[in-house]
Amino acid sequence: MAKLQGRHNQCSAKQLETLQGFRDDFLAALGASASSGSRGLFVNSCFAHCQSETQDIWFAPASPALGDRVNHPLPSSCALEFTPVLRIADAVGDWFYGRSGFQKTDCPYPCDSTCYTN
Repeated sequence: MAKLQGRHNQCSAKQLETLQGFRDDFLAALGASASSGSRGLFVNSCFAHCQSETQDIWFAPASPALGDRVNHPLPSSCALEFTPVLRIADAVGDWFYGRSGFQKTDCPYPCDSTCYTN
């Protein structure tokens, strides 16, 4: 797998199945403890392990996002309709300061178009 790091579109079906199996095992390990209101969850389907380790990524407009708030392209132009976006920093901040109990789990790979790839 290491030789395919950063090139997930070149993974074989078996390799992708292994990665999805890891996701399933991880979610199962969270179990009932995940539903506690005192715990925040931001489980996305991005492959990068440390996708938000630096503030450049953490606060970037293109940082990973989850939830119902996303940017949608306008049908008649190249501009984006900017609706509120819940990025990693916002979700963790809202949870940490008690503003909301954000708990969201992404759909399986490759559904998340906000994954940081650089």
